[in-house]
Amino acid sequence: MIDYGPGLQHALNETFHQKSVRWIAYGSFGGFHVFLSPQRIDTTREEIESGKFNHQTLLSPVKPALMMKLRVGLLLCGVDILPWPGALVSAVHTPDDTQRTVDAFRQTIRMLRKEEEV
Repeated sequence: MIDYGPGLQHALNETFHQKSVRWIAYGSFGGFHVFLSPQRIDTTREEIESGKFNHQTLLSPVKPALMMKLRVGLLLCGVDILPWPGALVSAVHTPDDTQRTVDAFRQTIRMLRKEEEV
């Protein structure tokens, strides 16, 4: 579990960079969060985790439709996240789970682009 969380965050951040979205995956060993950057802030995981941004910035309101579409898109791809968005990770997660999660985000971003949400 200690290696899984940061590894997943890194893989997601590579995907977000490749897809040119300003989202950032960050968090603790037992979970991850995705900062959807509704204010279009260019930042990094390291800046977020260093405390550069206050709690209010990290929890800036995101359009409810985007949150719902993100969650539904991921569910359609077999990945469930919490409504904020983020999720818990555990020792039972495997490299295949990482790939499935990254692929789900990639496909969901593609769907959101078609609807001009990102």
